[in-house]
Amino acid sequence: MPNVPLYAVFDTAFHRTIPEHASRYALPPDLADKHQIRRYGFHGIYHRYLVERYAHLVGKTPTACNVVSLHLESGCSVTGVREGKSIDNTMGLTPLEGLMMGTRSGDVDPSVIPLLTHEEGMQIDEVMTLLNKKSGLLGVSGESLDTRVLMERLKPASKIGDGHVCLPRPQGRWLSLCGSRIRRAIIFGGGIGENTIFVREHVCAGLFSSGLEIDAEASDRLIDIEGRLSTATSRIAAWVIPSEERMQIAHECCLA
Repeated sequence: MPNVPLYAVFDTAFHRTIPEHASRYALPPDLADKHQIRRYGFHGIYHRYLVERYAHLVGKTPTACNVVSLHLESGCSVTGVREGKSIDNTMGLTPLEGLMMGTRSGDVDPSVIPLLTHEEGMQIDEVMTLLNKKSGLLGVSGESLDTRVLMERLKPASKIGDGHVCLPRPQGRWLSLCGSRIRRAIIFGGGIGENTIFVREHVCAGLFSSGLEIDAEASDRLIDIEGRLSTATSRIAAWVIPSEERMQIAHECCLA
């Protein structure tokens, strides 16, 4: 098919606007530059769709939107967006950095790697497999990476948490993304963000003191459909927006 145009849409492209200081690790610059070690950010196609769809729903241009978008499913990431542009993402050189995910550990002390090689006799490749494929929800729960399965265990419980079942929640650096300079809206996307009420409420609970008010009826109703989670009087808007990555890729190809 020689006459069919080919396009490449990169998952990191949306994050090219992350400021230099935010993309750098605290490493000697010469060494970092030599090996191109920096925080690239991932899930860019997904986050861009959330931002642009949110802008359409509220009748704004993307450049008028300051939001925190949450991609919560087997791979989890959070992006801070100012004036429609990515200014930070919880993933880094690889998708392993950041939040706890389905099978990925997310942020850990780098010293864990030599500790496991010395104490457990593991090879580096084995440790990386552990961190990428056998940790996160699967590793902590010992059962599943699927929150639907883990939620069944939580149903009898009257409080958050049940033994070693841990739900993915934004932690660490992403909290800084919710600073007053960008905190205008919170957007939930991804399979977990779209249909796991418990996770959404658990995340939003940390923002109640900042003026976020969740509409309980809307939260129960918004399962795999888009809509506003927060009340009309909430100082922070919270939305659920199922992402259409294929549509976003097609859109970007049309702009090329």
